[in-house]
Amino acid sequence: MKKFALLLIPLTAALAVMAYVFLADGPDAPSETAQAPEWEDSSSLPLAEPPGGDGPTSVVMAAPERSASATPTANRRQLERESEIKGDLTMFSMTHGEIGYVDVDSVLQDRNPYSVIALLKEHKELTGADESLEIEIVSAGENENWGHEVTFVQLIDGQPAGKRGKVFFSSSGAVTWMRGQILDTQALSPTNMVVLSAEAEAIAREAAVDFAKTLPVLPEWRGKIPWDYEVYPAVLVYELDAENKLVRFWRVGVSIYGPVEGAAARIWISPETGEVSDVTSGVSYASSNGPTF
Repeated sequence: MKKFALLLIPLTAALAVMAYVFLADGPDAPSETAQAPEWEDSSSLPLAEPPGGDGPTSVVMAAPERSASATPTANRRQLERESEIKGDLTMFSMTHGEIGYVDVDSVLQDRNPYSVIALLKEHKELTGADESLEIEIVSAGENENWGHEVTFVQLIDGQPAGKRGKVFFSSSGAVTWMRGQILDTQALSPTNMVVLSAEAEAIAREAAVDFAKTLPVLPEWRGKIPWDYEVYPAVLVYELDAENKLVRFWRVGVSIYGPVEGAAARIWISPETGEVSDVTSGVSYASSNGPTF
């Protein structure tokens, strides 16, 4: 995994607590480059036109075109489908034709994802969705071109996995376009997790002690102020490695108190082996707009 450069700026002890924000809401694992790209602004898209950007390995499939008399005007165009698999990640898009329906009231009012899950499973050969799929609707509202749109994120064991998708539909619930990325959770190793959260936190503290020894403390301060460590609860996270294979880690945040105020570290630990995979670091500092990391 890639490393982050350490930025060190001495602070008063009062700012040390700001490190908690970095630990709770800072950047994700070093494999973040494998995360889904940002979605373009769908409100600027032309009506009934799918996104471009067919990749060199994209697979495009078209269903037989229906006659105009048998298909509503909005669906007369040929069904266009794209699907690409990279390791344990499936990327898909489907527009035009007859795609399916979602429950408008439950999606927009209750943020209930059951009908979106059913739709993704209905097209499982395209989306890669299986019976274990778990998603959460993170936003829902009107779209001036497509009627309504919802954004969902995939969950693994109740935790957001970083992969998102969108579904566009009319007031009747008829879906006009859907796209997204889904991780294959069945690809995870069935090996039992040997290291539980409490053990991961203990391992993280020791790793933070070793990491603190690398901090460039001024010679006149070395040995005069005792170091102290605050370990935050371990969180089980899921990431794609360099080969797009799904792996899991314990992520543990640690605040480091000593001659370098506000130092913080994130420790990444394998739940199968207890090995420390990586340590990412950062220091909080003050600005006119408040603490920054």
